[in-house]
Amino acid sequence: MEVFKAKYFDGQTSKAHIVNVSFDDRWLKFWSDENPEIHDVWNYTEIKVESLTSSDRLSLKFGSFPPQTLDFKDENAVAASSYVMPRKTVVAQSYQKVMKANPLKIVLFGLLAVIGVSLSYIYVISPFMANQIVKIIPPQVEINIGNSVINRLRPGIGIDHETKTQKLQDFFDALDFAHEYPIEMHYIESDMVNAFAAPGGQIVVFEGLVERMESWEELAGLLAHELSHVEQRHSMKTIARSAASYGIISVLTGDVGGLSTIILENANQMNELSNSRDYEREADVIGLSLLRDAKINPSGMVDLFKRLNSEMEIDVGNALEVFSTHPLTKDRISYLNEIISTDASYQYRLEEHDDLQRIFEELKELMNGDAAAEENEEEILTEPIDYKASQEKEE
Repeated sequence: MEVFKAKYFDGQTSKAHIVNVSFDDRWLKFWSDENPEIHDVWNYTEIKVESLTSSDRLSLKFGSFPPQTLDFKDENAVAASSYVMPRKTVVAQSYQKVMKANPLKIVLFGLLAVIGVSLSYIYVISPFMANQIVKIIPPQVEINIGNSVINRLRPGIGIDHETKTQKLQDFFDALDFAHEYPIEMHYIESDMVNAFAAPGGQIVVFEGLVERMESWEELAGLLAHELSHVEQRHSMKTIARSAASYGIISVLTGDVGGLSTIILENANQMNELSNSRDYEREADVIGLSLLRDAKINPSGMVDLFKRLNSEMEIDVGNALEVFSTHPLTKDRISYLNEIISTDASYQYRLEEHDDLQRIFEELKELMNGDAAAEENEEEILTEPIDYKASQEKEE
C-alpha cells in the first residue's frame, strides 16, 4: 500500500496538519502520526477536486461547508492524482487537464475555439439562416432595397444613358421571359466590361460589355443570366448572409473592431467567392432554360463567354474587369456546352425573333453614332487653326 504525505485542514481552523494518505478501490484514508485523533475515511464519490492549477499541486475537498481539505504537493500530488482522477467524471477530468495546462496553451485553445465556431457559423449556419430570412422578406421590401442600392452606387458607376437604357428595356421586354419582379434596366456609358443584378429587379449593364457583343443572342444570354440572379434572389441572400455573419461575431466576442473583424473579413471573402460560383452556375443553368423556353439559340450565352475569355487571355495586361461579380472560367463554358449537347430538351427548332435583332441593331447604331460624334469632336478640337486665313477672310 502506497502512502503519501499531505497537509490536512479540518475546515474549522487554519492550522495545517501533516497526515499520511492511502488509497484503495473505494476509499481515501488518512491519519496523523502526531495526533491520533486526526483520521478519517473519504468515499471517492464525495470528493471534489477544488483546484489543480499545475502538475505539482492537488487539492481535494470533502464534506459540507466549510469542507475538509487535503493538499498534495510535488511528487505526492502527481501520484495522488493518478488514484483520484480515474474515478472522476469525464467532464471533471477534462477540467483538471485544462487547469493543469500551460496558460499559453489555454489562450491558444480559446482562440482556435473562437475561430472554429466563427467559421462553422459563416460556412454552415449563416447560409441556412440567410436563406430562411430571405424567404420571409416581402418582395416590395426587396424592391426598395434594390432601389437604395442603385442610388448609392450611382455616383460610382455613372448615370444611365436615357435613350440606350430605353432600348435595353425594350429588348428585355421583347424577350418576354417569365419573371415575378418588375425588371428595370440601366445602361451605363462606361468602358467597364461588366453587368450585375441588384435586389428586387435592378439590372445594370455597362457599355464596355455591349460593345464586345456581335449578335443579339449574346445580349439575350446575358439578360437571361442576370434575370436568373434576380428571380433566385441571389443578391438578397448575399446581403442577409453577410449581415448574419457580422451579427454572430459581435455576439460571440463583443467586439467587431479587432481580431474578430479580421477573421470575419477573410472568411467572408472566401465564403462569398464560393457562394458566388454556386450562384453563377445556378444563374447560368436557369438562364439557359429561359433561352430554351423562348426558342432562342442557347449558344449565344456561350459565345459571349468565349469571346470575353479569349480577350482576357490575349490582353491580361489591361486587367479587364470582365464580369467582376461573374467568375469567368473555361469550366463554366464547358458545363454550359455539356448541357446544350447532352440535354435532349435543347434540341429544338429556333424561332425567328426579328424584333430582337432590330432593337439590338438600333442599340448598336446609337453606340456607333455616339462614337462617331466623339471622334468628330476630337478632330475639331485637335485641328490646327489657320489664324492668317481667318484674318484675310474677315477683311
